[in-house]
Amino acid sequence: LKQIDGLFAKGKGGAEGERLAAAVREARGTPGLAAACREYREAVGAPADAALIACFLDAADPELELAGLEALRAGLGAGTLALGSGLRTQVRMLAGSSDDAVAPAAEDLLDAP
Repeated sequence: LKQIDGLFAKGKGGAEGERLAAAVREARGTPGLAAACREYREAVGAPADAALIACFLDAADPELELAGLEALRAGLGAGTLALGSGLRTQVRMLAGSSDDAVAPAAEDLLDAP
């Protein structure tokens, strides 16, 4: 039954991916956001849509922020995402991060054509 659900589910990771994505969206703005993002990443992989990437960028965890920045870079490179004003603002905020890996990754993304 799970395999059949997966066939008809939209989005990355099938029905389980949709459930985990909903959990990430619901956790936005709560202390549980980082845990929800980790669970999504472990089960499905990097996020592919702008809303989930934005959640990863908000996670206040350098590892998840880097995962979000890499997913954003991949989406921009593939032409499946655009750096809209909301994502651009988040990336600018991360460019000022005190984390030695997050800040340069965000700056590189802002400098990319």
